[in-house]
Amino acid sequence: MELFSRSISAKSLLLLVLFLLGFSSCAGAPGPTINYGDAKSFEAALNRGEDLEGTIVRFEVTDFKPTSILGYNLWAGEHLNFVSDRNPGVKAGDIMTVKATEIRSSMGSWLISYTPVNNGRITEQTVISGDAGLNTGVSDASVNETEADPAASSATESNDSSIGAGYSASVTDQRSQAQKPEIIESGWILDSYSEYSGDVYINYYAILYNPNEDLVVEFPQINATIRNPNGTILGTDSTSAMRILPKDTVVLNGDMSVPKSELRDDTSSEIGGGWDNMSENVPSGAAKSSDFEIKNVSERSNGDSITGEVKNNSGTGQDMIELILILKKSGKAVYIDYDYMDSLYEGGTKAFEFSAYDGFPAHDKIEVYAQSWW
Repeated sequence: MELFSRSISAKSLLLLVLFLLGFSSCAGAPGPTINYGDAKSFEAALNRGEDLEGTIVRFEVTDFKPTSILGYNLWAGEHLNFVSDRNPGVKAGDIMTVKATEIRSSMGSWLISYTPVNNGRITEQTVISGDAGLNTGVSDASVNETEADPAASSATESNDSSIGAGYSASVTDQRSQAQKPEIIESGWILDSYSEYSGDVYINYYAILYNPNEDLVVEFPQINATIRNPNGTILGTDSTSAMRILPKDTVVLNGDMSVPKSELRDDTSSEIGGGWDNMSENVPSGAAKSSDFEIKNVSERSNGDSITGEVKNNSGTGQDMIELILILKKSGKAVYIDYDYMDSLYEGGTKAFEFSAYDGFPAHDKIEVYAQSWW
């Protein structure tokens, strides 16, 4: 019995030694090198046309947009959007280290898909920005100084400066002549009722106009809030688009559910707007909403189909067009729907159809809007 106990003890001791050796080797393994130590140096390299997919970047989150059209969107730098379909669980001011897996350019902004990196380390090869340009060989001490005072490093990158009620824009992209987008029309309707949940589904929309002569509004959005006169908020939601070209409009629409039991005759909606950025860079091949001509709109006599045609007068072919249908009665929206049309060539005309299985509600006006998608 004593011999058996001793053999077990020796075996346990051997396993313990092996475990400690393995743990020590893992703990001592160096983490991957951070290629770019801040957002500014990373963005500068992108702007020079360098291929940075697969590189590792460390940056401060200047803002977090969990409901953007791109997914979970981390703002950094002037035009950096680190996007993911998973919530990274961070907030403004946090430091992130990620590997850029895919990088796309859209309307002067960078859209970067990424994977988080643990234990990334600053080395002599790490590139980081400085007051006199881009420097290499930056020590850990200089990085720690940036962490200690993040406001100093991001003062020119803040996206929180307010311009008018309900609107915001990047400090670096404000122009003295810039005018905020205007909501020239908005509305909401009760769309359908779910007996299972007891909720009513609400559709809302707004038409936004960009009054600027040479500035593109990037990532415009509207925020809808449904509330009762006593202040009770029944629901809130937001939706976004990609851009509004100068002197042009876009139609934004979304939906949400609210408890039917709490709806009142005097329940109202509040719809405000905003944007991520303003840019002087008009994307090549971009088309204005006004470049699309809607014609030959008609409604079948049985009231379950509305048809028409859209013509592309933009001078460039468009890969995807969004169509929005709004029916009105006595000036108020009673029905909202949308559809998509692909491959509308330069000068081309294509037919569209909106259908309603149970027929459209009573209306005295049909409005159809067309705009580029993406």
